[in-house]
Amino acid sequence: MEKYTVKLTHDERANLLSLIKFGKASAAKLTHARIILATDENNITKPKVDIEIGKELHVSAKTVARIRQQFVEYGLEASLSRKPYSNPRLPKIDGDKEAHLIALRNVPEITSYS
Repeated sequence: MEKYTVKLTHDERANLLSLIKFGKASAAKLTHARIILATDENNITKPKVDIEIGKELHVSAKTVARIRQQFVEYGLEASLSRKPYSNPRLPKIDGDKEAHLIALRNVPEITSYS
């Protein structure tokens, strides 16, 4: 397995620490920030393995490895954000059909009294 080395600059580290300190981001973004800080090899005397970091932050070792790889390949912002969800299914009802259903719902019932 290929090892991706995370080396944060002083500004990146300060940015991540302030993000965690204020806690005004999504839980996933905060967890990713904690993972990146834990994997930083500039600030750690003895680097931890992914399994240790995963146990510490309550995520899998595979998640730690994936975040580390995203940081090295795509940068800080890409590793903090989640992948956009792509729904392969098309909606069952489009706007025209929905408007037709609403129009049918609003038609008063015709009752005949004999």
